[in-house]
Amino acid sequence: MSDSEFISARQERWRVAHNSLDPDKLMALMTEDCDYSDHGLGVAHINGTELRALADAVFSSVSEMIFETVSLNGTKEFTAWEWTAKGRMLKELPGVPYKVGQEFEAVGCSLFWWDGESGKIRILVEYSKFLE
Repeated sequence: MSDSEFISARQERWRVAHNSLDPDKLMALMTEDCDYSDHGLGVAHINGTELRALADAVFSSVSEMIFETVSLNGTKEFTAWEWTAKGRMLKELPGVPYKVGQEFEAVGCSLFWWDGESGKIRILVEYSKFLE
């Protein structure tokens, strides 16, 4: 498998886990000492326990959240993933400008630093914008 194929397959595992709305599947891809930031939601440098709580809150607030890849670049140690996301709100969520029942759309870029030994995400920084 080429580096490009490896990077694409690994990113697809993240996309599928995120789309599943299952926090366990998402957290299985993170190191125990991960550092997560989501500047679109106003979250900076939270640990795995806090990320799990955030994933629970976000995933329970939407009926679906479908991420699609726009572009992917990087190496085995670092990747930049450009994406689009769509879904529907089940309940209001701080930092999200949509009301219950509304469809949402967002664009963004996520920066991943990968742990070489475990193959899991060590640092993840997300930049996103909700479209209105």
